[in-house]
Amino acid sequence: MSTAARHLPTQSPLATRPLMRALATGLALTWLLAVIPPAAAHTDLTASTPSAGASLKRAPREVTLTFSEQVSSALSAVSLQVTGGRAVPLNVTPGPDPNTIVAAVDTDGAAATGATRWLVRYRVTSTDGHPIAGELAFDVRKPPAPAPSPSGTSLSPTAEQSSPPPADAAAPPDDSESGTSIGVVSVLAAALLALLGIAARRVWRSRA
Repeated sequence: MSTAARHLPTQSPLATRPLMRALATGLALTWLLAVIPPAAAHTDLTASTPSAGASLKRAPREVTLTFSEQVSSALSAVSLQVTGGRAVPLNVTPGPDPNTIVAAVDTDGAAATGATRWLVRYRVTSTDGHPIAGELAFDVRKPPAPAPSPSGTSLSPTAEQSSPPPADAAAPPDDSESGTSIGVVSVLAAALLALLGIAARRVWRSRA
């Protein structure tokens, strides 16, 4: 064997172990990143009509809820509870976009309670199966009661028109008095005609 062949460097098996370990660790991390899916984003309520804390002059006909992800109206539940009452489930339908649902409100039933604090609770499910629950509250102002009349009762236009005329108004002429005056004049006129007739006869007899 030549001298050059005897002096060739040889690599120790112990020197290759750290390199193999680093390579195996890199392959394992790559495999985990490829197999494990990314965590699903949390679905949040991004907007509502009425908005939380709003003060309304009249009861809303519907409540619109918009979320950060697509939600299923068929898998959503919305209820309404007013002050002093129980929670009533509302009918839920799809909104104008996939992230929105609409809940119809029975305004007659809710307004009949006379309550001003309305609490809407919701539980929805996103298209990837992630559920979310929450609530929002708003106020509905009661309309002011009509002011009472000074006498305590309100008079209708018919009643006001049928009220008696003031005392100083001129009274219409009495037909009975006018009839009596005409009768007296007629009697006096007849008596005067009779006297004239008697006088005329005397004058005629005296000439005869």
